[in-house]
Amino acid sequence: MCGLRRRPAPNPTTRRPYLLRRKSAPAKIARCLVSLFCMAVLAGCRPNPPRTVSEVVSRMVHYGNTGRPDQAIRTAQDWLREHPGESNDGLLYNQIALLYLVKASKDARHKGEWIQEAVTYLEKDLAAHSPTKIDMELYNIGQAFRVAGDLSADNRCLYYERAAKALEDEFAFIQGDTITAYGKTLPLAPARRDNQKALDAVKSKLATAGCPSR
Repeated sequence: MCGLRRRPAPNPTTRRPYLLRRKSAPAKIARCLVSLFCMAVLAGCRPNPPRTVSEVVSRMVHYGNTGRPDQAIRTAQDWLREHPGESNDGLLYNQIALLYLVKASKDARHKGEWIQEAVTYLEKDLAAHSPTKIDMELYNIGQAFRVAGDLSADNRCLYYERAAKALEDEFAFIQGDTITAYGKTLPLAPARRDNQKALDAVKSKLATAGCPSR
């Protein structure tokens, strides 16, 4: 009419209302801020790498006590990879082996796999042991092999044998009256008694399991 043309009504299916368009940008910004916040929190929760073997062991104990043996194992493995050939390697090898034995005791489906992992680290512990150092490392290794024997269905006698061998060899490293370690001096007679008691227990297990005579 009078040369004027009517403007067609906007199609709501192809064009979003103005207010909705205005809200989309703040919504995206809010989502980005939430994502950045979450990333910052996660990054802040990551612990700093341990600086000493004592810190490594403390973290392993914490993770083990809170039901995270895999994290405890990774903590020690990371340290060993970054600090190869240090004098405390044997301690960490033994702790890793014990954690794998704990996993074996709770995971029947993968028990054999975890026992074998434990034995692998016990062998590394044996290889790292100094033949001139006075300590109780072979006692710890022997006790761990005994636990492996208790858990194993196929290699019980083998692991008991290795436990007995480690405990017998331990006596050579606990002779004398005292031992000084970590700033403390301790008598060795109780250590010899504990080692003999552990050896007697393993020999009894060998006999009970029907293992061949040594």
